[in-house]
Amino acid sequence: MKPIPTYLKMLRTKQWLKNILVFLPIIIFPSTLSLNNVFSLITTFALFCVSASLVYIVNDWSDRNADSKHHTKKLRPFASGELGYVDALVSFVILAAFFMLLCIKLFESSPSLVLLMFIYLAQSFLYSFYLKNVTLLEMLIVSTGYSYRALAGGLSVDLLPSIWMLVTIFLASIFMVAQKRLADIKTADSLGNLRKSIQLYPKSFLTLVTGVSASAAIVSFMLFTLSDYAKDKFSNQYLPFMSIFVIYASLRYIQVAMSSSSGHDPIRLILTDRHLKACMVLSLLFIIITN
Repeated sequence: MKPIPTYLKMLRTKQWLKNILVFLPIIIFPSTLSLNNVFSLITTFALFCVSASLVYIVNDWSDRNADSKHHTKKLRPFASGELGYVDALVSFVILAAFFMLLCIKLFESSPSLVLLMFIYLAQSFLYSFYLKNVTLLEMLIVSTGYSYRALAGGLSVDLLPSIWMLVTIFLASIFMVAQKRLADIKTADSLGNLRKSIQLYPKSFLTLVTGVSASAAIVSFMLFTLSDYAKDKFSNQYLPFMSIFVIYASLRYIQVAMSSSSGHDPIRLILTDRHLKACMVLSLLFIIITN
């Protein structure tokens, strides 16, 4: 029996923080908070955590040889040899069974959510086996996953997010993925250790993608605050001023990511940078005070 931390590393539990996006409905609309809604969102959160870990197991097992040559990825359990084929197979079967149980539980109340989860899982497996090798498309595929999380949260409590909000999340994800690719190129011992789709990105191109997608995300958020959806749901005349926090957070993220190699781990960057944490706290306070 291997140490539990080794299995947790295989599941990449730190990456589960991305799934907090499913709670977006009750963060934006705290008035919808109820025991049933909280339970539904927690179940959806668990479903995404299980789905993500299923994909990580398959991805890390298939990439174990390439990862063993990477300066940081070589520490992953399969690349380092800490875990083997049996560990991967048993863990995958257990998680797949848990995934099906959660889907069965949610199907009666939200069949659309279950369908979205299967689409997300199928897309993720296609990414692991093929799409990650297709330049540009691989960036877009990864970015859609974040919008899926926000949409899934809305489906689980019958409170669909605004199209503009989903577009904003998608665009913001693109600039973070672009920065991750840029960090991978900067820190790689040689381009030959990176997959071909990443080798094809010039640094100047990724910098341009970052600027364009960040700008588009800011404009998209502004359009969200001015939309009929926002006026109807919030009735808050000060909502457009929230764009100030979005602009600051976007610029701060880019500043930190481009001045270091922090862009390779977006979750860690957001959680460790005091400017970004302060910005999130101030954003929540702004929503509470102005409502």
